[in-house]
Amino acid sequence: MIRSVHPRQMAMGAALIATFILATPVFAASSTIHIGKPTLAAKVLVTVPVNVTCQPINGDTALDLGGMSTTTLQVIQANGKQVANASDFMFGPVTCDGTTVNQLVFQVIATTVPYHHGSAVVQLKLDIEDPNSCCSTPDNATVTKVVTL
Repeated sequence: MIRSVHPRQMAMGAALIATFILATPVFAASSTIHIGKPTLAAKVLVTVPVNVTCQPINGDTALDLGGMSTTTLQVIQANGKQVANASDFMFGPVTCDGTTVNQLVFQVIATTVPYHHGSAVVQLKLDIEDPNSCCSTPDNATVTKVVTL
């Protein structure tokens, strides 16, 4: 006998599987990225801690987030028939020596509809560049994770 599965049960199962798969640190070309547990304040502010450990580029360990691109973190959450969607970006120095854990904190403020407690998607687009070289290959990565606010 074939049993039908309600679409809501299927979506919840997929979200649960994605949570387990995406909960582990992600390794970019030369970076380890861990998205921590976000916090929600006043339904409009989501604070997301991110730890990044990266390797030197061209022997340089004093590197920059951003540069020609931007390091951004986006929080997306269904809210009834609407979608709460906002982002924060970051520039600045990072130490990429293979052992230093760079602790970043992104603060995303809702611009469309409020966030609420429950499942959401966080997407980090990381760009690390060598500020001393115009032609070095940057360390880029995109990480997507299902989280609970």
